[in-house]
Amino acid sequence: MQKPIAAVILFLLTALTVSSDSVSSSATTAASSTEQVSPYLDHGGLPDNVTAKQPRSLLLGDSTLAALVWEPRAQVTLAGLDYVLDAESCRTISVPSCRGRTNPITGLRIIPDNGLQVLANLAPGSFDELVMMIGYDESSETFAKSLPLVVDLARNKGFAHITWLTFHVNGGYQPPLDGDASYRSNNAILARAAGSLGGFLTLLDWNRYAEDIGGVIEPDGAHLTSAGAYAVGGFIHSALDAIWARTVSSRPADLAHLQKAAVPGGYVLAAPPTRLIDTRALSGRVAAGQAVRVEVPGGPRLSGVSVNLTAVAPVTAGFLTAYPCTTAVPNVSSLNFAPAETRSSSTLVTLDVDGGFCVFSSARTDVLVDLQGTFDPTRSAVVHGQPPLRVFDSRDAGIRLTAGRSQRILLSTRDTVGVSLIATAVGALADGWLAITPLSADGTCSAPMTSNLNFTRAAAIANAVSVAVDPTVAVVCAYSSAPVHLVLDVMAVVDSGIKVRGLRVDSTDERWLGSRVERILDTRLTVGKQRRSTVVMPSRTRAVTVTAVDPDADGFVTLYSSDQHGVCGEPPTASLLNVRVASAAANMAFVPSGSVMCLAASTLTHLIVDTLS
Repeated sequence: MQKPIAAVILFLLTALTVSSDSVSSSATTAASSTEQVSPYLDHGGLPDNVTAKQPRSLLLGDSTLAALVWEPRAQVTLAGLDYVLDAESCRTISVPSCRGRTNPITGLRIIPDNGLQVLANLAPGSFDELVMMIGYDESSETFAKSLPLVVDLARNKGFAHITWLTFHVNGGYQPPLDGDASYRSNNAILARAAGSLGGFLTLLDWNRYAEDIGGVIEPDGAHLTSAGAYAVGGFIHSALDAIWARTVSSRPADLAHLQKAAVPGGYVLAAPPTRLIDTRALSGRVAAGQAVRVEVPGGPRLSGVSVNLTAVAPVTAGFLTAYPCTTAVPNVSSLNFAPAETRSSSTLVTLDVDGGFCVFSSARTDVLVDLQGTFDPTRSAVVHGQPPLRVFDSRDAGIRLTAGRSQRILLSTRDTVGVSLIATAVGALADGWLAITPLSADGTCSAPMTSNLNFTRAAAIANAVSVAVDPTVAVVCAYSSAPVHLVLDVMAVVDSGIKVRGLRVDSTDERWLGSRVERILDTRLTVGKQRRSTVVMPSRTRAVTVTAVDPDADGFVTLYSSDQHGVCGEPPTASLLNVRVASAAANMAFVPSGSVMCLAASTLTHLIVDTLS
């Protein structure tokens, strides 16, 4: 993971307000909240003498759990756990293991240590939690004898608790040992043991869960598909969160606060941006289907904020939604992400009466929130959308940003206190992160403490960046952790609302009045995928989110104004967002109220437009 992650440098404003039911995809393997996993836990509490904490966990298994080894990317589902994964094909619990995988060096078949041997070799006190997915290569007779040996040895080695996944019973897999495999019998043996051990042993019903979600078990009935590797990892993670009380999130209804009436607020640039929450520094992640409350300093006197959201290493595809802690989560999202992807986006959100807001996640993930700007009823600075203008493109000179060094970039704007840019990272030579920052008070570029976006070598990534500038010297600093081309397009300027070089801006009617989300275009419901579309901006609308859904190919989308007759000319050399085939991507743009806006995509795609203010 790259650091620093997330955060725009001064009032970044991007938003992704799309229907959470149809755009924000979540994998079928994602029953990964503590509430969702609770029905699959039997004897699910800790012993009375054990304190909930971040446990050091040993995940011990045979070829079923080894799906997490053979599909290493699926280990993202375990991110945030303090764990060791020890899973081998042909591993048994107590009898001699069979010959499993081939040693790539010697060419000989490996006979792994059985479960008891692994436990016996541990130093006492090395682990708190033992997760077992093992026993498919033993008969019920040997399993009945093995289970109490595991329990006794685990106690002697200092384990505070055991979680054992039940056996999947539908299938024809038979172990290469004497006796018939009877996984139903094994599950009954586990249930009796769990009921007699006072919370020391918890059953995690993988058998029922695998049947409920489907598509995770190979035809033999025991081994896991690629999707199954992700499913079992998320299932285990959720169970440990529930057992050890490690989630930092709650049900949205439990976080509801009284709402305030919408009040005007002038836009105030945050300098520098402030990290409001970072779940990586807390005791758990945001669970799927839950939310975390974020407090804003001075929030009760503010009407709203602009914040940058980052999802770090999510377990599955999904979305985040920032909202003012209402009882129900609104049917929009602020950020869409793919499994294991670190993705940032910003949004505008109204604050509740206590000066806070909530972030909901559809999938288990770490969440970062950075304060970029506030809407203050005592201030009058306003944002003015303008036709997109490309002001910098390092590809023109054929020279990428130098890794680890800031570069001064002159913008073709004057008499403004801030500028909203679309920053696009493209042609990266390595994965990294990018920051656009204002000049320091002494006129130099300081090392950034936050970032605007994370990029990979695989695709172009864009994000909106609003940054403070000196009205007399429109210069910003660009920093990248890896060599990458940078493209900057100006989408809006920020006026102070006071007299600036002879120009007086009357912002009375343009103050931000609170987040008013309204869908004004959705081609999924009308004409289908498009390359071109138009949309009329409602009166008083100052910001919108544009979303591209399920594009036919990688490409980009441009948003620009029509002419005075409402006719769309050729799109400018600028882009609002970059898209990847069969995914969802979005970005925010400031727009002139009442204008006719044109959308131009480089590929067929569904297009959605939502108002933000």
